[in-house]
Amino acid sequence: MPELPDAHQEAFARHLADLWPSVEAAPRLHGFPISRHPAWKQWRALTGQEANSWWCTSLEQAQRHYSWTQRESGEPFEVLAAGLRAALDEGDEAGARHFCLAIFTWGGVAKKPDDGSRLWVERQFANATLCRQMLAAVALLQPGSMASLACFDGADLLMNAAMTKVYAAASPASLIIYDGRVGAALGLLARRLLAAQGTIGVPASLAFRWGAAQTRPYDSRNPSQAGYAFQSLYQQSRRAERHPDRLWAELVRGSSTMLLRARELLTGRGIRTSLGDFEQALFMLGFNVRYPLHDEPRAGAQRLPATCA
Repeated sequence: MPELPDAHQEAFARHLADLWPSVEAAPRLHGFPISRHPAWKQWRALTGQEANSWWCTSLEQAQRHYSWTQRESGEPFEVLAAGLRAALDEGDEAGARHFCLAIFTWGGVAKKPDDGSRLWVERQFANATLCRQMLAAVALLQPGSMASLACFDGADLLMNAAMTKVYAAASPASLIIYDGRVGAALGLLARRLLAAQGTIGVPASLAFRWGAAQTRPYDSRNPSQAGYAFQSLYQQSRRAERHPDRLWAELVRGSSTMLLRARELLTGRGIRTSLGDFEQALFMLGFNVRYPLHDEPRAGAQRLPATCA
């Protein structure tokens, strides 16, 4: 992937690449207090102690410190994703339906029978168009594509917390799961870079959106600070012509593009990683972004004027 045409996105991709490697005796990149929730069982097993906080010194370490609720039953995401890709390749409508619904269950989303994403899958299956629509969506979302995303209109194609998971499963090498936590982490790191550059305001190309936690009344996932405002995924766009699903699709494509560029830069340095590794690292950072990052920026960057979103 060549250098990104947007200067802000290219600078951010380089910043992500710089934040990836673990450096000996590096200060903490991020940290926050944690609860007794089962989601932290893996983390406590890793630390070998009754840890009351989560932390990392790099994005690579954040990925290694990944911790999430372990399902007592059901297949892991990688197995479900492989099954979905096989079904799509074979035009197996029943198989595609099965794996879409299984991925919803894995992700703890689209739980109710009348959920819009679940109804969309069932409707496409009934019309024998599920494979076709899924493949069309994945093609439109590919990083670097200039194709219009207007088809993500809440009816023809959907994009939300449930559908981002099945699209990423269908194309894990090129698409990330963009949920509220990932968006929060991207906003946090973008704000940090912009502040280091001396740029005031958030450029439109780095206007990542975040989603609030379901169980906490305060915005622990809002990366906004004075001079740097990031909107919620569920906040109405000021541009009325952009459907919320389309805006979310734009975030998926843009974020995947920047992360693939960061991965390419790391490959050039002899460091192997994957889009899924970045996604897991961001997922962890995004749990709580109200705690400040503790170190100074590791990568300098020239000052760039912001075109505010």
